[in-house]
Amino acid sequence: MSIPVPQNLDPYVNDYIPKPEKLVHVQETLQLLSVMTGDHRFEDVFNEAEKEELHTMCEVLDRIESRGIAQGMAQGMAQGRSEGRAEQRTKDIRTMLNMHRTPQQIAEFCGYELSEVLKVQADMSAQV
Repeated sequence: MSIPVPQNLDPYVNDYIPKPEKLVHVQETLQLLSVMTGDHRFEDVFNEAEKEELHTMCEVLDRIESRGIAQGMAQGMAQGRSEGRAEQRTKDIRTMLNMHRTPQQIAEFCGYELSEVLKVQADMSAQV
């Protein structure tokens, strides 16, 4: 017995294949989604893409997905830079402590909080 496969499913990968129908009222559809969900991002996508036409919901979703990826990459890069700076600060403090500088000297010279220098010093002492 064979189970019929709906027309919009690929029988080999059992994956949805969107119909290539063009949206007639893109702006209105996105405004409706925005109002119903309380999420302004649908309208934002339309406003950003006004120069380029969005013909299908797949194009709209691709645009939304691209925005999310770009935001994630920007956040990841910012977090990476922040972590890199923190690691460099710790390395600088360790180097200066190994050169027998006092925590007060390091804090004053580098412009770091004394508590940060003391924490690194305590971590170094705990590792010994």
